[in-house]
Amino acid sequence: MTLIQIVAAAALSAQPQPSVVMHSHAAQWVEVQGNSLFRFEAMAKNTLDIPLSGIDIGVVYANDESALEVLEPSELYSDVSAIKIGASTVALRLTIFQTIPAKSSVRVRWEIPSSQALLESSIKPRAFVSHLLGYRFASSPLSIMDELLKSDLAADEWSIMESLGRVSLGRSLFEARENWQPTTTALERMTVLFEPTIPLAPEQALVFKWVVRIIALGVMGGEQALEVLTELESRSDLSNLDEGFQVLRLARLTNTVYESPLAFSFPTPTANIRDLLQYAMELCTQEFKEEPEDMPAAVGGANLGLLEKSDPKPSMKGVGFGLLIGFCLGVIGILLWNSRRKVGKQEHEH
Repeated sequence: MTLIQIVAAAALSAQPQPSVVMHSHAAQWVEVQGNSLFRFEAMAKNTLDIPLSGIDIGVVYANDESALEVLEPSELYSDVSAIKIGASTVALRLTIFQTIPAKSSVRVRWEIPSSQALLESSIKPRAFVSHLLGYRFASSPLSIMDELLKSDLAADEWSIMESLGRVSLGRSLFEARENWQPTTTALERMTVLFEPTIPLAPEQALVFKWVVRIIALGVMGGEQALEVLTELESRSDLSNLDEGFQVLRLARLTNTVYESPLAFSFPTPTANIRDLLQYAMELCTQEFKEEPEDMPAAVGGANLGLLEKSDPKPSMKGVGFGLLIGFCLGVIGILLWNSRRKVGKQEHEH
């Protein structure tokens, strides 16, 4: 093996490896009992030590492969609608609810009936590409949460936030609280990170861990979780996390929820880590409804939204002026972070 080959192999091994891998086999229109259905089939491999209850996938098809080469996947799946018909591509965002045991592979299938717009479209699935957007845990991922955050893969981060009820098309906060029960063991494992003094310039990875834990304590709810959050509020070293928190907030300006899920997991006006604590304490005291009136329809359900054509990227007017404060300070950090966080392209067969 030459020196170049050794260096290349070392670089490849240093790349974060996906926790869930999807090998796509088919994306096609089929006739079933006289009805046209779009069918997607794949093999999903779960390398984690805990079972999954489903996976979230993006599929883009076109008349030829050249139309797929210039895509920015994250923008295709950022709309509320689950189907997006563009000038040369059709993008579908799907959730496949299927149990995938720990350390195992399962063949998955997803089907939807055709709509008039899809039938009339000149774009057919002669070439396609799929992307793993995230996956869903059957139980709390607390035991592997830090390992997933360390991977720096957007799908891993999305899956943690989905388990906490923090993504718009994921589980409800009611379901999240049912999974994240505030047991003594869970609270001890959550709060051990809070014991050391926060460094003056903490690494971004440490900021992430603090943010996720604060949100998780709010979702857990209960007197014990509220007591922990209240004690954190009195710490003088909390402000050491604020610079890293600004980098996280500013990711809303350049990323989508599928690239930086954590950046979209708290309200826009949350300006610093103390604001996040206040928000988590409010969550702690709330009682979540099992089926809130404003809960969005499940992706893959019967009432899929449909865009007849590609829409421009959503306006940033709603992000608020507050996100612009400190932009120059955070822009270098964001560029470095974004260069590593992309929606994962999956292997597929025609």
